[in-house]
Amino acid sequence: MRASPGQSADGEFAGRHERVVLLCRGCPLTEALAAGLRLCGWRTSVLGHPTELAARDTHPLVLVEDESGELPSVVAAGRVVAVAGVGAVDALRAAVAAGARAVNAQLPYRVLLAEVRAALSLPVPSPAQRQQTLLDLRARTAAARCFWSLTDRERAVLVDVASGLRAEAIAARRTVSLPTVRSQIAAILHKLGVRSQPAAVALLLAACPDPRITDALARFHQNYR
Repeated sequence: MRASPGQSADGEFAGRHERVVLLCRGCPLTEALAAGLRLCGWRTSVLGHPTELAARDTHPLVLVEDESGELPSVVAAGRVVAVAGVGAVDALRAAVAAGARAVNAQLPYRVLLAEVRAALSLPVPSPAQRQQTLLDLRARTAAARCFWSLTDRERAVLVDVASGLRAEAIAARRTVSLPTVRSQIAAILHKLGVRSQPAAVALLLAACPDPRITDALARFHQNYR
């Protein structure tokens, strides 16, 4: 029998009966992650400030960046998952250096929830794993700079591509010719240093710091869910 989302092959929900604490009250992403984890069998608590944590609390902890791009600063004894985008990369580096596992907050929700669940199931990372994550974050930061070179029209086309539209549909939507759209896509790939549209979308999800792009993509998904 095929397992349902959040369910293992033997029918038990991953995280069943285990408590996880999410830190960043009032943030929509925190509430959404808490709801998703509850559906997967976790017992969740949402706190607003590190001072609300109980002394010597060893429950898994999920730190979520707030709307200003800040991450709570916490010294924890157990498993910690830090959820943040490239806008909070400095805070994310600090969390990783302190032993947290990093999850990209810019991922689509279903993917993000799966990544958080996977990170919660892993032990505290080793020093070598932390170092590799820090190197990955450094590479992501370098890649993020490419997005600022895109023109307004290229940003709009990139959002269309990331939304799953083909060049023909983009041309019709933007009321421009198909060769124009293909030229814009080629310019986007060149500026981002990738060879394919899927690679450009992957880079967008992993590293784009430009809210004009990420917000437009989020609005698209909200309108077509």
